[in-house]
Amino acid sequence: MSRKASQKSVEVSEIDFQIETRDTCLVDALYKEFGQGLRRARKEAELTQKELAERVGLTRTSITNIERGSQHIALHQLFQLASVLGQEPAALLPDQTVALEELVRPEVMQLIAGDQEGQDFAVRVLGKSASVRGQQDAGGDR
Repeated sequence: MSRKASQKSVEVSEIDFQIETRDTCLVDALYKEFGQGLRRARKEAELTQKELAERVGLTRTSITNIERGSQHIALHQLFQLASVLGQEPAALLPDQTVALEELVRPEVMQLIAGDQEGQDFAVRVLGKSASVRGQQDAGGDR
C-alpha cells in the first residue's frame, strides 16, 4: 500500500471514529436544543407543563424531561406538540447545521487541511448524520 493510500485509510478510520464518538453528543445536543425551543413555545402559548401534557396525552414529568432534553419524542408527538402550541412542526426543530471543524478532532483536520478531496469526503460522510457546512461557510479558508 502506498504512503498516500495508507494516509487516506487513516483519515477514513479517524472520520469513522469521530462519527461514532460524536454522534451521541450531537443527538444529546439536538434534543436539549429542541427542549429549550419547546419550553419557549410553551411559555409563548401561556401554557403550563401540566396543561401541555394533558393536551398531548403525556405526563407533566414527560414534558419536563423533554424540555430538559433527557426524553426523546416520537415523530407523531412532534406534530401533536406543534399543533397544541400553534406552531409548525419545523418551527420547533433546532438548526442542525454545524461546521466540519465541530465534528472532527483538530488532528484529523490537520490531516485533511490541504486536501480538498478529503474535506469533501468528510462532509459527505458526516453529512449523513447532520447537516454539515464546509470551512468556507464558517468563514475560513479551504
